[in-house]
Amino acid sequence: MAYTIYTLALVIRGGLHPNHVQSHWLAPPSPLFHGLALIAFNIFIYGWMCWIFFWLIRGTAGSERVFWIGWLVDILTWPIKILWPDWAGMARHIAAVGLAMSLLAGIAILLGRWEKADAAAEKAAQ
Repeated sequence: MAYTIYTLALVIRGGLHPNHVQSHWLAPPSPLFHGLALIAFNIFIYGWMCWIFFWLIRGTAGSERVFWIGWLVDILTWPIKILWPDWAGMARHIAAVGLAMSLLAGIAILLGRWEKADAAAEKAAQ
């Protein structure tokens, strides 16, 4: 939850101050990776992240699924910011909506678990 709040704050800050935020590749240029090798490595990392999110979303239901889908929306907008800088503003807004959705789902999950714990405590007290 804390990382979701932090990331949402960064996305909102980027929308308010677009000159302060720059989009970068997942893996920065280095002596090992440059040119086509850097692009291929970044595509591999991005595909791997999408595959992990696919399995996370597949194994959840309800609010947990909404939480992970919100994060996936943020991850899916990353290539748009890199490849089409003119669309970066729109991608930031879409990412902010996805992360806000994820934050609200996370709050719903936390509140639901507290309600279940309270009900279990009341039942045990009887």
